[in-house]
Amino acid sequence: MKAFIVILSIAIVLLLIVSIKETSAKDCKQECVKRYTKGDLTNFLKAEYEPKNRGGICYCEFTCHVKFYIYLKHEMD
Repeated sequence: MKAFIVILSIAIVLLLIVSIKETSAKDCKQECVKRYTKGDLTNFLKAEYEPKNRGGICYCEFTCHVKFYIYLKHEMD
């Protein structure tokens, strides 16, 4: 029974980590587009998110050879 609870706890923690990373990657893409094109996705090529302590680094790239980094901070509750 204790092993089941431990495995369940680990699974829940991993699920939370994955969902936070997915949300952060989505935020990364939205920030790239908002800051450079004011919401226009026409020239958007890719956004990559690398998590760090209390936030992460977002790499933005557009088809017109514009590339830049954004530092995202996430509030800790």
